[in-house]
Amino acid sequence: MEKLKKALGVTVTYLLIIAVSVAASLVVRLAVREMRSEPASGLDMSEAANQLNTMAPMMVDEETELMNALGIEGLLVYNYRLVNVDQGTSANVLRRVIANDLRPDATRQACSTPELIALFERGGTLRYVYHYSDRTYISSFDVAPGDCGL
Repeated sequence: MEKLKKALGVTVTYLLIIAVSVAASLVVRLAVREMRSEPASGLDMSEAANQLNTMAPMMVDEETELMNALGIEGLLVYNYRLVNVDQGTSANVLRRVIANDLRPDATRQACSTPELIALFERGGTLRYVYHYSDRTYISSFDVAPGDCGL
C-alpha cells in the first residue's frame, strides 16, 4: 500500500506537468473569451484533449499510463490506467488512497498553477478517472473552480 501511495504521489507531479502544458495552450483562447465573458467551451476542451491524445497512450510514471483524454463542454477528462494494479487489489482501498491522498494533492497543485487557474476562472473542470490494469473503472474525482475558491 505504501508503494502505491508513493507512486500515486509521484503521479500527481507528472500529471500536473502534462495538465499545465495543455492548459497553457488554452490560455490564449481563454483570454480572448474572457473579454467577452464566455465560459470554457466544448471546442476548447476538445482541442486540449486532442493535443493530449497525440501523446497517448503515455507513461507518466512507472505505475500510471495516460490512456487518453476527452474534452466536452467545460470539462477535460484524463483517463489513467494503473498498470501494475489488477482487480485483486481492493477497489475500496484504492478509492480511499485516491480520495485521501491523490485528490488533495492534485487539487492543491492545480489550484496554484496560473494556467489552470485561468481555466477554472472560465468555469472549466478537470476530471481524473482511474482504471485497473485491465481498464476496468476504479474511481474518479473532479477539480472544479469551487475547489480553488473561485
